[in-house]
Amino acid sequence: MPCAANRLALFAVSSALALAPRVARAEVVRLEDLEVLALKNRGSLMAAHARVGQSEARIEAAKVPYHPTLDAKADVSASPGGKLITLPPQFTGDVTYYVGASRSIDQQGAFTPIPRYEAGLNFMSRLYDFGRTAASVRAARADREASLAGEKSERLSVTGEVRAAYLGWLVADGTRAILAQSAADSTTLRASVEAHVAEGARPGAELASARFDEARAKLDLERSENDLVSARLDLEQASGATLSASAEPDRGLLERLPPVPAGTTTHPDVNALERRRDAALAAADAHGYAHAPVIAVTANAGVHGQQGSLLFPLYQAMLAVTVPVLDGGLESASAAQASAQANEFNAQAREMRERVTVQNQRSRANLESAERRLGIAAQLVAAADDSVKHAVDQHDLGDGTLDAVVQARIQAARARLEVLTARAERARAVLELNAAVAH
Repeated sequence: MPCAANRLALFAVSSALALAPRVARAEVVRLEDLEVLALKNRGSLMAAHARVGQSEARIEAAKVPYHPTLDAKADVSASPGGKLITLPPQFTGDVTYYVGASRSIDQQGAFTPIPRYEAGLNFMSRLYDFGRTAASVRAARADREASLAGEKSERLSVTGEVRAAYLGWLVADGTRAILAQSAADSTTLRASVEAHVAEGARPGAELASARFDEARAKLDLERSENDLVSARLDLEQASGATLSASAEPDRGLLERLPPVPAGTTTHPDVNALERRRDAALAAADAHGYAHAPVIAVTANAGVHGQQGSLLFPLYQAMLAVTVPVLDGGLESASAAQASAQANEFNAQAREMRERVTVQNQRSRANLESAERRLGIAAQLVAAADDSVKHAVDQHDLGDGTLDAVVQARIQAARARLEVLTARAERARAVLELNAAVAH
């Protein structure tokens, strides 16, 4: 009959093998590396960056009135009337003048088309518009600032999703390791009970109980394997990267220290809403210049002609002042709409600021709670391990039951899961506080 020391040695070897490092899963994937990949691969961030490019283009479009324009024009047409005729010398002296003459509708040739052609350059420049263009440029720049703030907010959202998914993967991996140890211990216990029953040292009813415990442990392990696969897929989706078959999480994340409290900073989500508010206010201001006068200079020069090789000079220079009078209320309505949007964004920013403050307080409280839970859970593990050892000893001496051993093992596994959960919650709070300080 195997002695109790041999059976305890076999039990210890099995537990050590279950806890041994998995050589096949040697590629440690760091959270920071996945964050970098996510910032490169995620489509939502690409879209946010594209919106920044659009706002840059809107600034250049708003500056267009500052720059003169030059157009080249050429056209050929044909229409009745306006045939060139030469005035008699008695009216013009030695200079030849041509005038356009047309026949009435009842005369022959009144509908005969006469070809005409024209070519020239048109120049136009806005000299002064009393702040209209400047207001449009300010609105476009405010929109760019809002787009930049939105991009930073999206970066925070992407990294937040990656961190949450990574912690889920880390917890699933740790849970699977604990349940794998529990399943290995159940197999070892069942083999030990089989040996006892075969020797006649224990009743046969204990074998059924040991087999039930082994099957339950294997079922828990199978569930944890599926949870690990799901967590891995969630992380791949969040990061936009494909993990190798040998990838495993960085367990050092569970040991990170909380950040040193920094000065007051503006959260990217709050900043994005504030910049959108500023952009709406700038747009409302731009609509207020709708009735401002515009002083512009225009000039065109070229040639025009008809009837073969006859060419005539064409030029004009003009200084014009334009004052919009009525627009049906469009600009005032647009300004009111933009002001209402600014009020909306301002209210959202105020609410988001309060939410961020509460979230930081909650993260700090969660960190303190997780540290206390971790200390208690460590004591729980130590007590559970003592219970397992005592139950095994009693069972080997014939004074204890197998059910006591099984219950002690279940309690030990639960205690280790409590430690894992507390460490994960602590790591989550540390990451949230680090993100707040990084802003």
